[in-house]
Amino acid sequence: MLNVGLVGFGFAGRVFHAPVIRAVDGLRLSTIVQRHGPPDSTYADVEFVRSVDELLTRKIDLVVVATPNTSHHPIAKQ
Repeated sequence: MLNVGLVGFGFAGRVFHAPVIRAVDGLRLSTIVQRHGPPDSTYADVEFVRSVDELLTRKIDLVVVATPNTSHHPIAKQ
């Protein structure tokens, strides 16, 4: 089982990425980076954090970056 971190929980993260990650055997959506707003109760079994730095302190095997294109490269470099 791979622990997956999702960076960005706007439209794409919420509607596309999170449901697909949950649906794939062998993947576990373990942590979501959401900078603003309260955690989504639909994902009560997932830890919500406020920053990529905080995400990277967790045991994560794979990170999905679902942020605006201009921020993909800086986040991936981390």
